[in-house]
Amino acid sequence: MFSSVSHDGCVELHQGGADLKDEQARGEEISGPSETEPTWFQADSSKQSGLATGEEKGATNMKPNVFRGFSVLIAAGLFLNLSLGQNSKEGKASRTTPTVLFVCEHGAAKSVIAAAYFKKQAKDQGLNYTATFRGVNPDPILNPVAEEGLKQDGMDMSGWKPVRVAKKDVDDASQIVTLGCALPAGTSKAAKVTDWSNIPSPSQNYPVARDEIKKRVQKLVNDLAREERAAEKGKR
Repeated sequence: MFSSVSHDGCVELHQGGADLKDEQARGEEISGPSETEPTWFQADSSKQSGLATGEEKGATNMKPNVFRGFSVLIAAGLFLNLSLGQNSKEGKASRTTPTVLFVCEHGAAKSVIAAAYFKKQAKDQGLNYTATFRGVNPDPILNPVAEEGLKQDGMDMSGWKPVRVAKKDVDDASQIVTLGCALPAGTSKAAKVTDWSNIPSPSQNYPVARDEIKKRVQKLVNDLAREERAAEKGKR
């Protein structure tokens, strides 16, 4: 290209170089954006990166919550299992332990004394029996004289209160003792009922009434203990 020494040729040559530079510049403008990410893509990538970071943080924060949730569920399960196990044991004990039901008119004095002393004497002799008391027409509270007398005798009557006798009470009892009263119609089980009449009023003379009831309770406990021992011998 430089063999031509004409001034015009040189001009033309330089103009051609300028044109080439212009074309290269235009080419860079065209090709430039393709070498870097578009602005909208970069912005979107930033958002995605931020979202990913947020998700990672959320996942990290979720781990302790999930762990605590599992801990609560496990604790609740253990508590429920223990509660059900305890209820099952109590239910089994109540079904397998024979019960003597004492019933008096108001369920507040005579039957209370009888149940209290039966439990004590049965425990002293190792008899597998328990006792409960009911009333045909129950008073709102225990007889104050009988309650105070039993407390002085060392009896624990926490939570005891008169309750109306029901058919279920009669059906569930192994022995029934009435103290000067008759069971309501439709609840009587003649084969299981024994009546203790002529017991003095505890309100008028607690020591005399208590001693009479204790004497009869002791005889009942002795009879049941003999029956229990005979049944045990029969199994051997």
